[in-house]
Amino acid sequence: MSKLTPEQFRSRTQELLLEEANEPLRWWYLSFADKKFIGAVVIQARGIISARIGCARLGINPGGQLVAIPIPDECTLPNPLDCNRLLSEDEVRSIWSDAKTLRESEGDDE
Repeated sequence: MSKLTPEQFRSRTQELLLEEANEPLRWWYLSFADKKFIGAVVIQARGIISARIGCARLGINPGGQLVAIPIPDECTLPNPLDCNRLLSEDEVRSIWSDAKTLRESEGDDE
């Protein structure tokens, strides 16, 4: 896979934002990690790109790789004070006691 130039990256980002503009506003769970969990954010957005941009606007950019997952409507949302800010692993587990890391989830399949 070839690397995108900055112009190509901006163009592709704009294309994806236009696609997301047609999606409903919903809650997203964003997890940041490198070799270890760095933090998570619960934010309202129309898609992955707009969720990431929303984090940047809030000054949340802890680094690492990003995994973004829409929160299903039937899930319990955190207290509004726990949204739009970086959450620690302990805070995530206090909100969702059954929360698992990606490694823990992958281990369930074995």
